[in-house]
Amino acid sequence: MSSSIDDQVLEFYAQLFDSLFSEPFRNKIPEKRKRNEVIRQVETAADAASSSLTRFFLNQQLSEAEAACILVGFAKVDKLLKLEDIANPNIPTETIVENLLKHLPCPPTVEVKHGAVYRLALYTVIQVLLMVGPVMAEWQNLNFSSTFELPRKVVNRLNEISDQINAQGQSGQAGADERYELMHRDYLLQRFHKVEAGTVRMTTNLDVDLRTLFVMPRVAVRELTQEIDGAEINTSISLMSLAAARQLYEERDEDNNTPLEEISSNEENQQACTALKQIKISPRNVIVGLPGAGKSTFLEWLQVKLASVEEELILQDQQAIPLLLRVRQLDLLNLPKSAALIEKATASKDRAALMPDGWIERQMQAGRVLLMLDGLDETEPELRDKYLMPWLFDLLEKYPKCHYLISSRPVGYTFGLLQQQEFIECDLLDFNETQISEYTCHWCTAVRLARNEPEAEAKREGERDGQTIVAGFQSHPYIRDLARNPLMLSAICLVNYFEGGNLPEDRALLYRLCVEGLLHNWDQRRGIHSEFSLDEKLRTCREVALAMQIQDEAECDANKVQEIFIKVLQAPERAAKLLEHIRYRTGLLLERRPSVFGFAHLTFQEYLAARAVHEGNQIGVNVEQLVKEHDDGRWKEVIALYCGLAVKPSVRDLIEQLICQPDTESLAEILIEAYFAGGLELVQDANLRQQVIERVAIAPSSFDHQLLNRFTQEEVVPITNNLLGSITSNLTLSHSHQYLLNNQHLINIKYLIDKLQTWQNMTPIQVSEIVHLLHRFAPDETLNEIINISDLYSFEGPNFNNSTFYSTQAEIALIGLSQRNFEEVQVTEVFQTVLFFLIQILTKSEKLSWGTVSSVDNLFTKLIVSKSFTRVLTSRDLFLLVKKMLIHLKTVKMDKEPISVNVRQESISIRQRAIKALENWADAVEGIQLKEKTPSNSAPTKPRINRRKSK
Repeated sequence: MSSSIDDQVLEFYAQLFDSLFSEPFRNKIPEKRKRNEVIRQVETAADAASSSLTRFFLNQQLSEAEAACILVGFAKVDKLLKLEDIANPNIPTETIVENLLKHLPCPPTVEVKHGAVYRLALYTVIQVLLMVGPVMAEWQNLNFSSTFELPRKVVNRLNEISDQINAQGQSGQAGADERYELMHRDYLLQRFHKVEAGTVRMTTNLDVDLRTLFVMPRVAVRELTQEIDGAEINTSISLMSLAAARQLYEERDEDNNTPLEEISSNEENQQACTALKQIKISPRNVIVGLPGAGKSTFLEWLQVKLASVEEELILQDQQAIPLLLRVRQLDLLNLPKSAALIEKATASKDRAALMPDGWIERQMQAGRVLLMLDGLDETEPELRDKYLMPWLFDLLEKYPKCHYLISSRPVGYTFGLLQQQEFIECDLLDFNETQISEYTCHWCTAVRLARNEPEAEAKREGERDGQTIVAGFQSHPYIRDLARNPLMLSAICLVNYFEGGNLPEDRALLYRLCVEGLLHNWDQRRGIHSEFSLDEKLRTCREVALAMQIQDEAECDANKVQEIFIKVLQAPERAAKLLEHIRYRTGLLLERRPSVFGFAHLTFQEYLAARAVHEGNQIGVNVEQLVKEHDDGRWKEVIALYCGLAVKPSVRDLIEQLICQPDTESLAEILIEAYFAGGLELVQDANLRQQVIERVAIAPSSFDHQLLNRFTQEEVVPITNNLLGSITSNLTLSHSHQYLLNNQHLINIKYLIDKLQTWQNMTPIQVSEIVHLLHRFAPDETLNEIINISDLYSFEGPNFNNSTFYSTQAEIALIGLSQRNFEEVQVTEVFQTVLFFLIQILTKSEKLSWGTVSSVDNLFTKLIVSKSFTRVLTSRDLFLLVKKMLIHLKTVKMDKEPISVNVRQESISIRQRAIKALENWADAVEGIQLKEKTPSNSAPTKPRINRRKSK
């Protein structure tokens, strides 16, 4: 019986393939030998394609006559389809089947008993045609290349699926449960073998095998007590804020110059492992990762690998049955149970109808199912908590033996949510250097395979191409950082592919190529046209991006997006069609969850917002607003990208406006980024360059960014020495101070001493910059000059942003002294004299900053072990003064006293640490004095100082 059904199916496919492929090809191949070879390849493909339908009929235990009736119903399929209908991989199988059923209704004699079988059989036919059709169309475009790589690959894939299914059991010989399991695995291997939305698809009409492109992601397990920052954790709001998006996308690696190998090493310290290993270790896992980080891709890959048994996951002594559900496709008011789980996982009521009664319940009760829930964040938080979570908890309670895998973005998932259900929570890590290289090689190989290159050549040249791409962006920090996100790495590969193999050094140009390519250009180059122009697509997306920036959001309600499209195009129907086109075709503006849109990467939103400011917008945002609001995090990247887009006079005007702005915490960084984004012409303008350096030099520093290092020492050193002590705000110390702090050999000590003589004409924060550097780095003879400057140490200390207050400059001087390197520098009597005067002033202070008290701890701890301890630091007067300071520390007022942890992991306050350090120092001095049995009078008593008036 099996051979008879097989013969019928073979004959059906032979006629179908002859009509769809061979007949149209015959007239296009004049050479008879080549034509015959092409026909033979089509026949081979038909034979391979037929296997899936034969397996399905045998699985359903149809009789010879029943199979014949179904095939008779399909007799006109070849007349209703054309090559172009099945050559477009973007058309879903379900759409074609639905249209065909209108013309090929199930025969009444079949409908009674096998209606679902009839419809699924047609689905099987179309599913295979959509695997073969694009290959045949591409082969035709390549003039039927004699290497036959394209048809050979699809035949090999079809045969591979047959072998994998047959290896698990013969469809007609197993029991009902086993037969259905084989059918389920068969469906998964055919339906999910391809990359659904991979960027490789933008270079070719061919399906790309998911396994060819896939790179195994890594995860890091979160500790039970580990928490995430507040910007990420706010799930009470519907839309992701820009603050959260920036934290997720950009602030993971504050130093963009960190080599990738160092990043990889740091992540190894987090005990990272592959996602697959984690799934095998723990039965319940939550994987949390950014958009585009590869969460859904991993789940789809895992589903196919488990279905084919290429990866083993043994549950209850048998291979796991994968069941993947997507939250965005679920009806939260009617969540699936029992057979409905299969219906949702396969998007087919007919497959659920063919399932033996209770099959899925039996498998789940036995613990054989790996239930995967993709996109826990892809619904409103209120609906999730009210409907989705109770449904999930019910499944966990009802089927405790099953394994579970859940994915989510950080926003939309509160860490700890599922820990009580014994889930292990994991962060999906960015790509490291090895993964970036592996992915680019896979990507380039996939493109070459799609161009009909022999497999060995495609792999060899693809690896070379991939390595060239990686080498090309090693010197570009902004590209290196983007490349750690798989989605953005794909976009980088696309730019390299379409733009002649070179990545632009200008990031605004890179983003333009990405955005315009995704929206329009790359489709145009492949002959795929739409009714919308690039200008229409850009204008609408620009307005959406700018509106999101203004609202401080990285996501936008669908109604708002639609409203903006209508306002731009002034045509509601056309606006709706364009939104659908951008949503489903471009991969730029995505529906993150039902009725909520977001750009594929925050970078694209910021770039389009910058273009909106540059090219004009309906909201009215202009350069003046950007400058005025530059300290608002919304505009940081927008300003830099604007400078990469605008003409040079406009960029110069923006930079000059920034220079005139009052101090803010971000001014220096934004000014620097805007300046360098403006292009070579502005960078080489000596006058503007000096203005920028001077403004940055007196601007508040962030301590995280060494901004002045982007200029040469010859330019920076004179300016920083000259402008040290010139900062006009009280936010933080200046970039001049920061630069010289990190380049002590460039400090002009003599110049700073002379400048300090006029301290009465300076503000406390200006004085403190010079006092701190000199007490940290100046030689002792310089310290001797400083203590002769009248009343300097008693002068008011700085008040930083009304949050950290220092009573006197003595506190600043002590902090500087405590940071000296006593291992390299001998402690002299001059040092002791300075220390004596500083402590004298501190013992009279009614209030001390915690930074000063911490410096007391640091300084005296260092002095105990210094080589000069017994020689100069044991005078009786200093000893008595330190004892007085010890008493003072116990009662003096402190601001914001933090808690630290000692080596024994005991909580101890900064005050307690300082008191302990002074006690240890005093005990050490007393020990020396007892040992010598004479009072220590070798060091001078209270110093006599010849003070001179300040200039």
